[in-house]
Amino acid sequence: MAGLQEALRAVTTAPNGTATHRFVGLAVPVAGKTGTAEAPPNNSHAWFVGYAPAAPYTLADGTATTAPQIAVAVLMENAGEGSVVSAPIFRRIIELYYGITPLAPYPW
Repeated sequence: MAGLQEALRAVTTAPNGTATHRFVGLAVPVAGKTGTAEAPPNNSHAWFVGYAPAAPYTLADGTATTAPQIAVAVLMENAGEGSVVSAPIFRRIIELYYGITPLAPYPW
């Protein structure tokens, strides 16, 4: 279990993580998985599935938590790649859930 959680966290934090660049500056630690599903002859379906917090985190009210509070799946049909389309939407959902003013505009 810990190995899987570590791998999902690396997707959003490791230098070679497929979505690391989408979560720079986000105060809430997140973990997840990007995906791109082919859908010929159209564009691929973009998806990102993740949860937060993915590491110890202190909420706005001062409460410390180590357990995830929210899990989200974002699937965008015929939209392209998961890290390009779905991961930024996931980030915005997390920002809204935790009352964080969005730091990054959508890349498109």
